[in-house]
This record gives sequence, C-alpha cells and structure tokens, in this order.
Amino acid sequence: MIAFILRRLVYLIPVWIGISLVAFVLANLAPGDPARLALQRELGRQPTAEETAIARDRMGLNDAAPIRYLNWLGDAVTGDLGTSYRTGQPVLDSLLDRFPTTLQIAGIGL
Repeated sequence: MIAFILRRLVYLIPVWIGISLVAFVLANLAPGDPARLALQRELGRQPTAEETAIARDRMGLNDAAPIRYLNWLGDAVTGDLGTSYRTGQPVLDSLLDRFPTTLQIAGIGL
C-alpha cells in the first residue's frame, strides 16, 4: 500500500508541472499587454510607451518565456501568486476570500 501511494505521488509531479505549464501558456496568450493594463488601472489614463516599457521591465515581461515560467512557478510554489492586474490586490487573498463559498458549493454538489 505504501508503494502504491509513493508511486502515485511520483506520478503527481509531472501532472502538476503539466497543469502549471498549461496555466502559464493560457495566461500569456490572453489579449493585451499586462503592463499596459495594470498601468491603466493604476494611473486612470492611457500610459505612455515609456511608462509601459518601465512597467514591463519591472514586471519581468521582457524576460524570455522559459525564464518567466520558472520565476512564476517558483513564486507559486512559495505561495506568491502575484497581484491581480484587475483589482490590484494579491491573488492569494482573492482566492482565500472565495474559498468558503467554493467549499459550500462543492458540498452541495456532493
């Protein structure tokens, strides 16, 4: 039984990596420039090209995709899911705020 559980845990690693890779790719395929969107929300106006370039550099969006993925994965593993471009608050806080409702809905579904 222990061997079965250990084998399942080992199989779980590539599944998690695959899911994280799909999530990263889908997030990067979203239309629009995340730096521009974040600046628009923050400034309340259209940012200049220079402001957008500075924000892209600060957010690490100028790095190569594999580097961004590894940085994103490392942050996610340590619990830093980043800041919402839409609301400006930490994503983890948003998830935790909605978790009790999610549990209730899941419980009703069972």
